[in-house]
Amino acid sequence: TDAHQQQKQQQQQSEAGADPDAADAGTGTGTGTGTGTGRGTGGGLWNSVVSRVLGKSAPGDRSGGGPLDPYVRGPAASLTATLINTSPTTSTGVGESLNLDVRLHSDGVARVRITERYGTSAAAYESARWTSDELILNEEEMVGADDAEIVTSTARPTSRDGDDEQSDNGNNNNNNNIKQKQEDDKALLTELVGTVFTPTPDQPQPDLDNYVALRYGGADHVLLLRLEPFSFYLFRRGGSGAGESSYGMPIVTVGERGLAHFELRRARDDDSSAGADADATNTDDGENSDAVLMDDDDYIPPDDDDDEEEREAAAASGGEEEDKHGGKEIVGYWEDGLAIYADGTREERPVEDEAEAEHRKLLEEQSPDLDREGLWEESFGGHTDSKPYGPTSVGMDIKFPGSSHLYGLPEHASSTVLQTTHGAGAKYHNPYRLYNLDVFEYELDETMALYGEVPLVISHSVAGGTAGIFWFNPTETFVDVYGPDDDGGIGDAAGHGTTTHFMSESGIVDLFLLPGPDPHTIYAQYGRLTGRVSLPPMFSLGYHQCRWNYRDEPDVYAVHA
Repeated sequence: TDAHQQQKQQQQQSEAGADPDAADAGTGTGTGTGTGTGRGTGGGLWNSVVSRVLGKSAPGDRSGGGPLDPYVRGPAASLTATLINTSPTTSTGVGESLNLDVRLHSDGVARVRITERYGTSAAAYESARWTSDELILNEEEMVGADDAEIVTSTARPTSRDGDDEQSDNGNNNNNNNIKQKQEDDKALLTELVGTVFTPTPDQPQPDLDNYVALRYGGADHVLLLRLEPFSFYLFRRGGSGAGESSYGMPIVTVGERGLAHFELRRARDDDSSAGADADATNTDDGENSDAVLMDDDDYIPPDDDDDEEEREAAAASGGEEEDKHGGKEIVGYWEDGLAIYADGTREERPVEDEAEAEHRKLLEEQSPDLDREGLWEESFGGHTDSKPYGPTSVGMDIKFPGSSHLYGLPEHASSTVLQTTHGAGAKYHNPYRLYNLDVFEYELDETMALYGEVPLVISHSVAGGTAGIFWFNPTETFVDVYGPDDDGGIGDAAGHGTTTHFMSESGIVDLFLLPGPDPHTIYAQYGRLTGRVSLPPMFSLGYHQCRWNYRDEPDVYAVHA
């Protein structure tokens, strides 16, 4: 619908079509947005795709910690491509493109990485963003799938080694086998696309040339990619609503709502200011930076001197300071900056009503200068946080079709089942925050961050079994949870399901899809990714107890499990 298309444009998502220049240069697969030149013709895009999948990588391949991305670990890429942002407005103000690679594991796990375009010759921005693969991932047990094959609706090579690229005209059996294989692939693609395609008056039937699939794991798993607008879907044989011999509905869908975003690093002109006058005619090519990400600084809460300065400033201007604390004595601040009072209560976060929210959105749309405020530095609680390469946030929406029960995102003092944070009737007004903090007297039934953070989400449903995702990004992250009935106005053929929206401060989009199909299997898959905790020695069991917050010896003796 028109409303749907307008929403897609406003959200500035990375869509996919063809990039013939990138394909001809051999530096990308040509997958990106645009006119779709070369799609479905057996040449152009598809020739470029086939030349870089299933073990036939182009020069300068980034797989396994190559020169362009020295940080990545694990199996080599099964498919690489270029994503092009076709939004009329981009974060850098110029045309933007990103690298996509898909890495398939023998246990059914699929890894999808989206990065800046590293290694562009003679470009000012060519070094990789740091990622924590070496620190976190269990590379020894991450085994690549050696049976991955590409599935398209058009003619293509059918073997990994390319031995069958030119069939023998005299070998009718071989020709018949190839033809049958192509017919089977088209039938499979038609089945999969039919579960995710939503008809519209302008497009009542799907364009199969707009999809490509990777089948692997003994044909038990399929990762389906929609090229334009870009999104992808994980299928498992015997998945949601399917019999043992078919795939049914996808168990995970990614990017369906168009909430994907990726802010490229950019260079700051030393002569420009951080305000509205900052580099309005920036000609940065938006590729990549040779920057090293800066460490996060600990939050420093405002102190009494800041309050005194505010009072003096108010007095000097002849005005009266508004006492938003109602005369209560402030004894500290929570990790979210809200005050703690001497009487044991806390400052309440003001809830923005619907009219105020709409007014704010309208101002943001009409005033592009507002988006530049805080572009290079931010101040909070008397502390200034510099951003030498501008904002670098990334995000993605991830849906679990047919599921109403999600678990994970530790550590929070809230329900084991993740509660909604978005839409009418949401349980919480703020997203789940993932950020390691030492919080004294933390609040119960809140989404505030605590001592640890694990960006893992597990879905359990009768129809789809167990499936999950691991958002591999160690930076500060917020996660919104949308209920099954909160579809954002998008008619999703995959049906109702609970959606998560991950938003990280920096890093890259690095997403592991865990197919399950049961709790035992999915945690084995996760263990192969991140390793396992060693058991403590027997003599230490029962003797570990924190000493904090006990008044005296009788108080300690009163502790019970």
